[in-house]
Amino acid sequence: MGIHRIILIDDCETDNIFHEMVLATADFEGDLKIFDSPSAGIQYLKTQPDGPVDLVFLDVNMPAIDGWGVLAALQDDLQKWPAMRIVMLTSSSAPEDLGRAKATLGVAGYMTKPLEPDTTRQLLQGPQEGQLWRCDEGGSLAPISTRNRLL
Repeated sequence: MGIHRIILIDDCETDNIFHEMVLATADFEGDLKIFDSPSAGIQYLKTQPDGPVDLVFLDVNMPAIDGWGVLAALQDDLQKWPAMRIVMLTSSSAPEDLGRAKATLGVAGYMTKPLEPDTTRQLLQGPQEGQLWRCDEGGSLAPISTRNRLL
């Protein structure tokens, strides 16, 4: 299968530029679309005009519509895209965000920014289907639990 199309939704231009460089360093050679507007990201995901999206990096903390709001806007559509994985990105390691990620339909991962090349490379190789994971303190992907991705 592999990851061919990644969508990054984050309001911070600096983070977006850095994460684009990290993805290149992690040997991602597919299609990367970056949206600094959550509304534009939602619209793109609802229509997916370039074909299926494999992975979405979604910032938790954005001003107008946060990552949870983006997920709420996509809630009715998530079951149409069972292969799409959503990774929540955050600049803080708030335990309540991790708990919310565990309980949210469609979320496959939770990572503290910034992305790192080795962890991103590991992510692009893909965790086990149905596993919810996060980046541990050592920078490796660690399973949180095994569950049915779409209930």
